[in-house]
Amino acid sequence: MFYLKGISEIEKNYEVFLIDQWGVIHDGFKKYQNACRAIKFLRERKKKIILISNSSQTASSTKKHILKKIGINHKLFNKIVTSGELFRYNIINKKVAITNNSNLKCYNISHISQDKYLSKLNIKKATNISEADFILASSIKPNEKLKNYIKILNFSLKKKIPMICTNPDKKVYDGNKKKVLTQVGTLAEYYQSKKGKVIYYGKPYPEIFKHCLKEVGQKKKTKVLLIGDSMDNDISGANECGIDSL
Repeated sequence: MFYLKGISEIEKNYEVFLIDQWGVIHDGFKKYQNACRAIKFLRERKKKIILISNSSQTASSTKKHILKKIGINHKLFNKIVTSGELFRYNIINKKVAITNNSNLKCYNISHISQDKYLSKLNIKKATNISEADFILASSIKPNEKLKNYIKILNFSLKKKIPMICTNPDKKVYDGNKKKVLTQVGTLAEYYQSKKGKVIYYGKPYPEIFKHCLKEVGQKKKTKVLLIGDSMDNDISGANECGIDSL
């Protein structure tokens, strides 16, 4: 079959495959059968497969609330590395330089509750933006747009409150709604354009690629292939990191 013929032509050149999630193996609503079969083909050939995603959810949450829901076996992947997981790792290892205050308070922009997630990281949730040490921009509802957040963002800009964005995606195709929707990366882009401080976790920034390779002990970048669907995040990120992309 074509998808196996295609992947079999190049698989011998690589030891590690970094595979994007949304748009490559599913559309948020249904899985792409051929993509999943191709991944299974690679696993049978003892390749290391890492799911790399700009999702603000952690690895465990991705397994439970995304992959399982869509019907994708998480065991297809050796590791799951998300933007949210990378942020969690950096907070735990005290690698997030925002404030000297150890009792952090964040204003969380998210369309789902992240209270338990923040509590485990000893981050207090600010109920009012004026109380926040930083903004954690995780996600927005499918029908929301940038204009819904302009008032909060402009206030934060005046107060010079830094933003952490755990999903740099600006747009995403929603398989359920059958259209392209605004994602939280659009808010971060606006904030940065107005000279606000933004710290990004995820593609196309090098840290997430380096973290993936560290997770599986891979040192030779020439043996790594990224498979993605976004020129802005996947392909440019791979280019910046010095790895091949498809």
